[in-house]
Amino acid sequence: MSREMHTKLLLPIASLALAACATTTQRSIDPIVLKLADELEANYLFPEEAKEYATYLRTSNRLPTYSNTDPHTYANSLTTQLQSVSPDGHLRVHYEPEATEAPPTPAGSTPSHPDAIDLATTLLPGVAYLRMNLFPGDEATVRAVEAFIETHTGSRSLIIDLRGHRGGGLAEMDVLFSNLFSGRTDLVQMEVREAVDEAGQSPIKDAATTIRIEGPKGVVRRQHIAIPTEHPSFAASRVLVLTSNYTVSAAEHLAFALQKAGRATIIGEATYGGAHFGGDIELGHEFYAFVPVGRTFDPATGQSWEGSGVRPDVETEADKALIEALIQIGVPHAEAIAIDTDLDFEVPKRRRLGDQ
Repeated sequence: MSREMHTKLLLPIASLALAACATTTQRSIDPIVLKLADELEANYLFPEEAKEYATYLRTSNRLPTYSNTDPHTYANSLTTQLQSVSPDGHLRVHYEPEATEAPPTPAGSTPSHPDAIDLATTLLPGVAYLRMNLFPGDEATVRAVEAFIETHTGSRSLIIDLRGHRGGGLAEMDVLFSNLFSGRTDLVQMEVREAVDEAGQSPIKDAATTIRIEGPKGVVRRQHIAIPTEHPSFAASRVLVLTSNYTVSAAEHLAFALQKAGRATIIGEATYGGAHFGGDIELGHEFYAFVPVGRTFDPATGQSWEGSGVRPDVETEADKALIEALIQIGVPHAEAIAIDTDLDFEVPKRRRLGDQ
């Protein structure tokens, strides 16, 4: 997932380089690896796993050296080795030469991610269709979602297509949630490592829809809720969400929350399985690490979709999910195929850990 769609972490870290070097024999430790070890130990959401990652990075003889390795190969190797210590759908190292922070999008301008909303249309009378690839949270994208909702108010069915969605934040989600529920509804819970939250670097803040609640020691827990508008546009609509094994992160959050609330039918494939959220940390020499600092989960079970993905209610191949959704709402099979063919949407292939 690209670094531009996540909160960038700038937490101060303790300098552990001298201690690491003092306990390591017959080799010098790559400074990028040292920085990665320090950041993971300080910020990764599970402290015990954080120590395991850090210990491995400071002691392993299998690690590459950035100075004599192709940068993409180097980043992929670090990612693969971290995953061998403890799998995490979001934790990875990536190489982004000349990467810069995108400036804020001015009000009224075009979205900073023009592909965030891939298609917003009416498929048939009373059937609204929204296909999104990203929740970037910029004002222009949020306004575009609101415009779609206003245009399609009262549709008998709403199809939200997340088959090509690669993640993001809560802003667009909250706009959708506020128009899907007729009453205040508890959705999922989110918790962040306490040190990260106290430093003001949590991607999740105290807000109207993310309310701080009591949680276990060492984490800050928040309840994500849906707060309906005065006249929710889709409160009486049937909602169908399309997923693929490419669908990841914030898109999984949306599907998971709606499924647990009994508010949508999920159709397609099990999603990618990345329930941990966080942000990018600079490692030097144009390398970055996406470090998960929190997780999203079902408060009733304590379980999330990390590793397993969100399981669909109606399982089918991703490229046939729209056809199935249309059939579910009563569209004849031949007509459903024709609509799907006209849209000509190619579902992205499943990503691999470490892909640049």
